[in-house]
This record gives sequence, C-alpha cells and structure tokens, in this order.
Amino acid sequence: MQAISIVDFIEYLGMLEDKGYLRLDELEPLIGEVVIKCDDVVARHIQQVRDAYQDQAQIQNLTRVPPTYELFTALAQKFRTRFSE
Repeated sequence: MQAISIVDFIEYLGMLEDKGYLRLDELEPLIGEVVIKCDDVVARHIQQVRDAYQDQAQIQNLTRVPPTYELFTALAQKFRTRFSE
C-alpha cells in the first residue's frame, strides 16, 4: 500500500502537469528519474488493476471508464521521451 501511495502522489502531480498548474521543466530535476523507475517497478501491477477495473466496468455496462493511473503513465512517458532526446 505504501508503494501505491507513491503512485497516487505521482498521479496527482501528473494531473497538475496535465492541467497546466505545474510544468514538466519544473518537475524534471525533482522527480523525473524517480517517475520512470517507479513506472518500471509497478507497470505490471497497474496493468493488472486496469484489466480488473475494465472487466468490472463491462459487467456493469459502463463504457467510459478511464484507465487507472492514466496520468501517472502519461507523466512517465513524457519523462522517457525527454530523457531519450
């Protein structure tokens, strides 16, 4: 649960970055590499959680359920792109 709380926090930062309240340039030196490493560690677990939620959504006939930790994953991808350029 403590590891997922880190993912939750990064998800929150990803939301702030997505909405324009934080800039990637400001986050990069503070947590850029941490986000990538965290994504490497929890990617399989997040995919399993997403699959379970999507299965549950189908059972309940919900069609617009967003992927779990979508902004966490997006933030990690943004840092990967920046560091590979």
